[in-house]
Amino acid sequence: MNHNGHTPLLRPGPDCASFANLLPLLNVSALSEHDALHIREHLETCAYCRTQCATYGRIDVALRRYFGAPATPHLSAEAIMSITNEEQRHESVAPPTKTPTPSGERPPRRTQRIASIFSGIAAVLVMGALVTGIFASRGLLFKNNETPSPGAMTMQETPYVPGANDILTGVQALSSADVWAIGGAYKSVGGSGSFSALALHYSGGQWMRTAMPTDAQLGAHDVELESIAMVSPDEGWAVGFATNPGNGSTRSLPSGLILHYSDGQWSKVSEMPNTELWSVQMLSPTDGWLAGGGGWGTEQGATTSILLHYTGGKWVFVRAPNVAGIHSLAMVSPTDGWATGQGTIMRYDGSHWSAFSRLQGVAGVSMDSATDGWAFGGELFPNNPTSAYSTVWHYSGSQWTQGTLPSAVVHDSQITALSMDSTSDGWAVGVLGGLKKGASSQTLYLHYTNGQWTQVQGPNTGPLNAISMISSQDGWAVGVDGTLLHYQNGVWARMN
Repeated sequence: MNHNGHTPLLRPGPDCASFANLLPLLNVSALSEHDALHIREHLETCAYCRTQCATYGRIDVALRRYFGAPATPHLSAEAIMSITNEEQRHESVAPPTKTPTPSGERPPRRTQRIASIFSGIAAVLVMGALVTGIFASRGLLFKNNETPSPGAMTMQETPYVPGANDILTGVQALSSADVWAIGGAYKSVGGSGSFSALALHYSGGQWMRTAMPTDAQLGAHDVELESIAMVSPDEGWAVGFATNPGNGSTRSLPSGLILHYSDGQWSKVSEMPNTELWSVQMLSPTDGWLAGGGGWGTEQGATTSILLHYTGGKWVFVRAPNVAGIHSLAMVSPTDGWATGQGTIMRYDGSHWSAFSRLQGVAGVSMDSATDGWAFGGELFPNNPTSAYSTVWHYSGSQWTQGTLPSAVVHDSQITALSMDSTSDGWAVGVLGGLKKGASSQTLYLHYTNGQWTQVQGPNTGPLNAISMISSQDGWAVGVDGTLLHYQNGVWARMN
């Protein structure tokens, strides 16, 4: 037993030389079945070659992350690492297992030849030279003007500069240092405006704009993403909708979009005609839900609810209560969850969804636990269409009861998003005033603490659309004109 606090240096055995030049090729399926089997038999008894093979596996994973997945499947780094025994596990950690992706377009294998060359060179070059080679190859690829296939875009990030009329509609904070936001980037063409898919990533203390499939790749004219659910820094989902111009006599109809983030790129997974998708939530890489409204026609909006469950590596339609669209989801566990739509709050019991309670005007819900959560909403006053009221409801384990808001914000206000970070702390945001023609408005901030909701002052940025609280001292909110707000040290501050 070694007591020196480090792993003893591994040395090659007498047979290792005969396998040295073949090890890099194992990752890219460039060996005959006989040779591959012979190498694997050797790996079972040689710790030194297992370590070398794991190194080549990490290089191959890095190449795939930068250049896209191979067209011809090859032995993954996970498969190589499964051969490694317990004493070597701390030397090499296999990358996370990726969620099986529903059918959708994937980028062509642009770099199988390059990956093979790199793996061969890896047999004789040190890691530093390989890193240099990786970046050199990236430059070569851009020089050759190779582009991803429709529906996919390789990961690139540039500093985000908010465009006039950009809109951010969803935000999720994985940690204080890793946050995502999505929405639509405004563009003006020929005197008319439309949106393109927009995704932002906060990493290294800066908001970066992430490359997304273009309108042409998505087959759409006007794209707006509505909700994002990241399951890890390396994988996530986004949903929204796209529209194309009408023919002059008919109204343009939306198509729901499902996008998947994996291997450093966003790809279109599915498109659903006559549908808008508004909410997505993932409980794990293999379990999630998305919702929206379907049955759009030329004369009306959504007429049916859309609800899909991600299970078994694919999105499956699930029977939902008969409401005209589901606007928000709040899943507590694989067997417990809530949804809202058309003045109804619905519950999932692990086997089916059903209407739980009628809450007039309910628009969204946020659950902190199976026995505690808040819903929000509001409506125009029936006898005064220029004034609205806001409402919150509290769930304490058995039923939803109306909560109390500050009297100054009940009338002529609209709550647009709510996020609870614990049973005793949370935030709601929206807009106060401005419904009457010519009236001014201000951004609404409501803080739940000490058992009550209180109005708090913050930047007057215009309407906010989404909020994600990490803790009672850290959170993010996003809204119109590309607004990005950070809550820290008890203060909301604009970041752009």
